Amino acid sequence: MGRGADFKSSFAYKGFVIFCSRVPSRTSVGFAAHAAVGLRAAKTTTADGITTEARYWIDDMFMITALQVQAFRATGETKYLDRAALTMSAYLDSLQQTNGLFYHGTNAPFFWSRGNGWVAAGMTELLRSLPANHPQRPRILGGYQK
Repeated sequence: MGRGADFKSSFAYKGFVIFCSRVPSRTSVGFAAHAAVGLRAAKTTTADGITTEARYWIDDMFMITALQVQAFRATGETKYLDRAALTMSAYLDSLQQTNGLFYHGTNAPFFWSRGNGWVAAGMTELLRSLPANHPQRPRILGGYQK
C-alpha cells in the first residue's frame, strides 16, 4: 500500500498518526490534525453522522477518538471534539452491554479484555477535553461510569 488515499484511510495510518501525535512537536501534532481533516473530508458519513470508516469494533473507540481529540488539541477547533463525541456515543449505543463491558463488535458478541481497555483509554482522552456543557458529555460520562 502506498502513500495515496488508500494508505491514508487505513487503520495503520491512523495508528501512526496517534503515535506521532504523542510526540510533543508542532509537526507531529499538525500531522494529526491534517489526518483528522482528511479522514472526515475523504469519506462520507452514515445516517447518524459518523464516518463510514466506523467498523463498530471497540478498538475504533480509541483510534478514531484519539485522532480527533489530538486534532482538537492542535487546532482548538471544536468540530473535532464534536466528531469524536458523536462517534463515541454511537459506539456506546451499539456495543456497551448492561454489565458495562463492550462486545468486540456488532458482529462479534464476546468480551475482549484488551479491547475494553482501548475503550476506557479512548473515553478518558475524550472526557479530558470535552467541555462540561457539551451535549454528548452526559452520555459518554454515563458509559464511562457504567
